[in-house]
Amino acid sequence: MDRTVKLRVGLLLTVAIAAALSFVQSIACSNKGTSDIVGEWQLADDGGTSQSVFFNSDGTCGFIDSFGNQTYCDSNCHYSYNGDTLTVISDTDGGYSDTQTVNVSVSGSSLTISPTDGGGYSVTYSRTNSNSSNSCP
Repeated sequence: MDRTVKLRVGLLLTVAIAAALSFVQSIACSNKGTSDIVGEWQLADDGGTSQSVFFNSDGTCGFIDSFGNQTYCDSNCHYSYNGDTLTVISDTDGGYSDTQTVNVSVSGSSLTISPTDGGGYSVTYSRTNSNSSNSCP
C-alpha cells in the first residue's frame, strides 16, 4: 500500500479517534497512564503532507492536517486513554458526535494506533512534543 493511501487511512482513523473523545472527557484526567499519550504526535508523508494529533492532560485533543501551505485543525474532541485502549469523541457542527475506540501502544517516541478488532493495519506517529496543553495553530 503506498504512503498516500496509508496517510489517508490514517487520517480517517484519526478523525474517528477524534469523534470518541467528547464522551469521556471527565474520565480522561483520572485514567492511569494518561500521561504516556499526552503531547503532539505526527505522521508525515514525503510528499509534503502531514497529519498531527495532540492529546492534552485535561482530556481534550485535536487533529492538524497540513497539505502544502494549507493547514486544517479541529480541536472539538475529548479522549479517554486506559491501558491500551483509546476512545475519542468528536463533536461536529449541528450537535452530532462520533465515538471511536482503537488500540494504542506508546513506546518511546512512537504512538501506534490499530483497530480494536485486529483487522486492517496499524499507523505509527512520532512524538513532536510532550506539552500537556496543545492547541490549534
